[in-house]
Amino acid sequence: MVPHRDTGKHDTARDRAVTVAASQTMASAVVQGVSKSSDLLSAQDLRALAPLWLRMQIAQSSARGGAVYLEGAGAFHVIAAQGGGAERLLEPVARAALGSGRSSVIRHEDGSGAFVALPVTLDLPSQTGRADVRCAVALSLESAAPARLRAGIQGLTWGVAWLRERMARDALDTVSATIERLSAAHRLMAAVQEPRDARAAALRLSTELSLLLGGDRAVVALRRLTRTEIMAVSHSAEFGKRVRLNRLVVEAMDEALSQRAALTWPEPDDEPNATRAQAALSHDRGGAAVLTVPFRVEGARWGGAVTIERSNPAAFTADEVALVDAAAALAGPALWDKAENQRWLIVKIGQSLRTQFMQLFGPDHAGRKLAMVGVVAATALFSTWTGPYRVTADATVQGRLERSLIAPFDGFLRSAVARPGDQIAQGTVIAALDDRELVLERLRWLTEIRQSELEYGQAIGRRDRAEAELIAAQVEQAEAQLAIIEARIARAQIEMPFDGVIVAGDQTRNIGASVQLGDVLFQIVPDSDYRIVLHVDERRVRDLQAGQRGTMVLGALPGESFALALERVTPVAQASGGRNTFVAEAELLRHSPDLRSGMTGVAKIDIDARLMIDIWTRPLRDWARLTLWSWLG
Repeated sequence: MVPHRDTGKHDTARDRAVTVAASQTMASAVVQGVSKSSDLLSAQDLRALAPLWLRMQIAQSSARGGAVYLEGAGAFHVIAAQGGGAERLLEPVARAALGSGRSSVIRHEDGSGAFVALPVTLDLPSQTGRADVRCAVALSLESAAPARLRAGIQGLTWGVAWLRERMARDALDTVSATIERLSAAHRLMAAVQEPRDARAAALRLSTELSLLLGGDRAVVALRRLTRTEIMAVSHSAEFGKRVRLNRLVVEAMDEALSQRAALTWPEPDDEPNATRAQAALSHDRGGAAVLTVPFRVEGARWGGAVTIERSNPAAFTADEVALVDAAAALAGPALWDKAENQRWLIVKIGQSLRTQFMQLFGPDHAGRKLAMVGVVAATALFSTWTGPYRVTADATVQGRLERSLIAPFDGFLRSAVARPGDQIAQGTVIAALDDRELVLERLRWLTEIRQSELEYGQAIGRRDRAEAELIAAQVEQAEAQLAIIEARIARAQIEMPFDGVIVAGDQTRNIGASVQLGDVLFQIVPDSDYRIVLHVDERRVRDLQAGQRGTMVLGALPGESFALALERVTPVAQASGGRNTFVAEAELLRHSPDLRSGMTGVAKIDIDARLMIDIWTRPLRDWARLTLWSWLG
């Protein structure tokens, strides 16, 4: 048949007063025509109501058959059907009605009839925590005439008020049962929290559960290592003498714990788990009903169980199982914590070690296992991986010989051509003092010497030997003074004594200024003879010895390294940068024209080869030794 869809629209959010009035009108009509209409009022839930309601709806509409569908858990369930396979034929039109949210019609090709469907949706408040309830009803009508279709849809519209009302009552009953169950579970939780002793708390829990469910006996147990230990039995402070009964209870609990599921006896028809231990306990207790519920204590760990026995052979209901499950889920961890806190410290340590061992070598906890593998690999690596141990120190380049050029006499600075950083060749005049007065003094002494020489000749001509000797002495004195003046004139020119670099003394700004004998005018160092001064931390100075080799990198020349050899370590400490350092001197093994006195950098002295873990942890070990000695020494 080729489907044809009607455009008739059904409003699922119709006012409740209208739907109730319509349902009452339909009810009065149905009650008059059906003798068993009182069953609709006595139906316990939607699944019980649906077959009765469908039978009455088909009779009223003179339909060939019909079906009621319930949508839930991603599936489309048939909860009522009549008419020999009608549910299979009517499913497409029912799905179409739910998908569009309005009535749907599919006519037969030969015009012999039609399928009509109507969605029924109950929107629940978000506070209930439940999903909306959705169902659909569909009928197979004998005629596809428009008037007949309208009458069929109108009859469904009035009749679904029964279904919507039942759906609302079922949702309300479910929410009420959930609230009541959680309230009871919280009361049990409070009962467990009050006692400080774990066994007293377990006794309170077992007694309250037994009274709440009308049981003859309730047993609470915790899982310890590989065995289940009974903590309390309701209405009894002594339970150790009945060994056989306790063994059967423990086996029932182990059965539930191993399957991680609540088990009952008599077992439901659809029970997928093994219940042999539950049956054995029930048989030993004369056919009593048994309920065993395990509970979690720490994350995914199942650490205990509750077993309840009731002489009434009727099985525990789903609501009772849910109540015990909620109570155990809330009270179980609190009971576990009380029991753990009462254990000896040595037992807690052993249990913690065992837990860590199980997490490390048992299933799951992949991150912990990877971390352990990493630690083992790192330990193995650092136990065999060696590297050069080197002492790091701040380095400064200094000239091996540093000379000061001073003012040779009191005077005035006439000229200066050199500045710090200039590289000057030997013999170059870098400054000069004013020597004009010295030149005049030199001329005066020359004149005096000539005059004395003339007088000396005259005295010789007169053969005055005494006067000649006196004049000769005056000539020698004048020549000595002249030599002094000439030496001072020569020293007025300040020359470089060797090839070197000016490291201090900028006299170009002091031309004409007075200088005194001994004033330092320049400081110079040789341009190719340097030494390296190292400032070694006091915690590493004991590792240094003369003759050790190393490498230096300067801040001004970061792309170039310089080899050096340690010459000596001074035994005197200096305070530098907030720490004590010792000064060591090293010799450059390779010179470079780019080196300048005063350059700084970092030097590393090679000591020996050691384990890398020893090198990296040495500062921490030294600090720990010193700290412990300061506290305990």
